[in-house]
Order: sequence, then C-alpha cells, then structure tokens
Amino acid sequence: MPTEPGWLDLGLGVPALDTTRARRVLGWDPRRRGDRLLADFVAALGRGEGGTGPLLQP
Repeated sequence: MPTEPGWLDLGLGVPALDTTRARRVLGWDPRRRGDRLLADFVAALGRGEGGTGPLLQP
C-alpha cells in the first residue's frame, strides 16, 4: 500500500514510550523487545505475509 512520506516523518518524531509506571504499578513486563518486533514486522512485510485483520492482510 503506498504511503505518504509524511507518515514516516510523523512516526520518527514520536517520543519513545516510557513503560516504567506500567511495570511498577501493574507488574507488567513486555513479552518481546520493540526493536525485535519491528524487525520481524518489516521482514514479514517483505515476504508478503499478513494477518487476520483488514490492515494486515497480505
């Protein structure tokens, strides 16, 4: 799906999420690292893989 370059600029300008409070108050811990998740997602896009939702269909 073609994407306007401005969406990438917007995404790059978003500050990183601080999960300290979720960890402290809720005892939450992420299952996967963000950098690994992003790498896996981009690789799946390159292979033409998708998912069950309408935005992730191959």
